[in-house]
Amino acid sequence: MIHVDLNRLQISDELQERLDAATQELLAMDDIQAKKDYIDRNAHLWGAVRPYLIRLTGANINDAKCWYCESKGGGFTHHVDHFRPKKCVQEKEQPNESGYWWLAFNVSNYRLSCQRCNTGSGKRDQFPLEQGFQRVTCPEDDIENEITLLFDPARTGDNTFFAFSEDGRVYPFISNDSYPSRKAKISIKVYDLNHVSKVEARKQVVHKCLWLAKRVIRARKHLLNAPLEAEQAATERYYELCEEIKRKVLSDAEFSTSARFCFRGMGIDWINDLIS
Repeated sequence: MIHVDLNRLQISDELQERLDAATQELLAMDDIQAKKDYIDRNAHLWGAVRPYLIRLTGANINDAKCWYCESKGGGFTHHVDHFRPKKCVQEKEQPNESGYWWLAFNVSNYRLSCQRCNTGSGKRDQFPLEQGFQRVTCPEDDIENEITLLFDPARTGDNTFFAFSEDGRVYPFISNDSYPSRKAKISIKVYDLNHVSKVEARKQVVHKCLWLAKRVIRARKHLLNAPLEAEQAATERYYELCEEIKRKVLSDAEFSTSARFCFRGMGIDWINDLIS
């Protein structure tokens, strides 16, 4: 669960003009089915934004990871998810509602997602709101009046609502009935963040972080007590492990939030300084 600054997104002027033109086409239509058909026919437009979204968390397609669960690896197809569903909202055991069609070609509504978080047992067209809040139904309404119960990678602070265990599972950072706790619980369920494949991969990262921490603690002790003739080798080994720890928490590292949580949980100031 990472924060991604969409203000850093820079697409070509030509692509932005095509997206704006598509939005104007939608606004000119009266029939909702015609709007949906038009959106389907022009899916290539948000597909063209995908390479730009990838660059926000990685230098190339191999560095990209899901903004929701932080997974990488084989079979990652880099979906462009519409955070607010574009054609309809489908909540479990609730009647379908109209989607946010006017945001179909708005880059501020795009999030990079793995296939599992976006389809199948994942988000699909779900967009739960806090109880008592009305859903925005047209572009004239103020979308800021909505209070969503879904983690949004583009909203500062949302990624702080989660905690991680050594067994690879994610859970709310606060165990009460507060808004952050409810938001974390629902997000974990909707994005299927504790799917067995994600839990296992996350667990491997956490175990590697614990192993690294033990090694770097031992290397630091050895460096502090090393005789002069062994000092250079001890120094090189210590810095090598420090760099490996820092790589684990980089924005393009798989499950970097879990890694950071693991290191911070040790309560060692100089390790915290490494990853700050």
